[in-house]
Amino acid sequence: MSLVSISDGLRAGIAMNRHIVCFTGSSNDEGLKLISHLLSHGSDSVASQICSVHDLPDSSNCLDALGCYLIPYDAADVENEIYDYELQNQLAVWLSKSRVPVVLVSQEDPKMIPYLRHQFWFACGERLGQWQALPVTESVVDSIFMHNSIRRYILDLIVHLRMHRLSKPGQGGGAHSRSLNDMVLLCKWIALTSGSSFITPDMAQVACEQYFPWHLQLIESAKEESSTMYGSQEEVVEELISRFDTFGIKMAQEYMNPLFKQLCVVQSVMKDVIPAT
Repeated sequence: MSLVSISDGLRAGIAMNRHIVCFTGSSNDEGLKLISHLLSHGSDSVASQICSVHDLPDSSNCLDALGCYLIPYDAADVENEIYDYELQNQLAVWLSKSRVPVVLVSQEDPKMIPYLRHQFWFACGERLGQWQALPVTESVVDSIFMHNSIRRYILDLIVHLRMHRLSKPGQGGGAHSRSLNDMVLLCKWIALTSGSSFITPDMAQVACEQYFPWHLQLIESAKEESSTMYGSQEEVVEELISRFDTFGIKMAQEYMNPLFKQLCVVQSVMKDVIPAT
């Protein structure tokens, strides 16, 4: 029930040139020091640069030697809702143009607009892990074979996540339009690092547990739950949501996983969706 380790997440993001999120469970400054130390003292040292959300470099003039950007993010520093939206939108646009992978370092799950949230591939947890070499590139991953039945299985998972009763219906539950391509790449990465030349349903499930918890958007009130339109009592639904929130907070602390509730939804869907044969 824990997220992938920081070292594994960093390795995937840097190798595949994708933005990722790292939850450190400590202050952003301490998290930046841990990640910087891990990158610089690994078996393959990776040059990184720390920059602020308020002072982003020009994404079109990135240094070729730069391995990644490290950005501390704390939504509590944002003073008002209007500025928060503008800042997040600015960061999202910059991320979409950046040629260098970005590692966003956060103490806990930050509140983000969907556009910004979907710029990141997935999130990794508080476990630091052990850095390993980067033996592959994105072009090598393309050689991994994916059967059409696996692709169909991933699409089935996406559809069921969108339709889950705890997913926000207005935004597809967070399973956005790039989810399929992102999942395919993550599946291929998992297969390659596992020493396999093809993708199995088990690998697709692992990728689903790693990818979707960060992207899922869950309902916050009974008015967003679709069954209330067909006779469910709002107070009963509110109690369900409240108990799930309480349970999620408790288990998030136990497993050091700020996305525990989202992971529960993902695992619930995987129990109901059977891989195509």
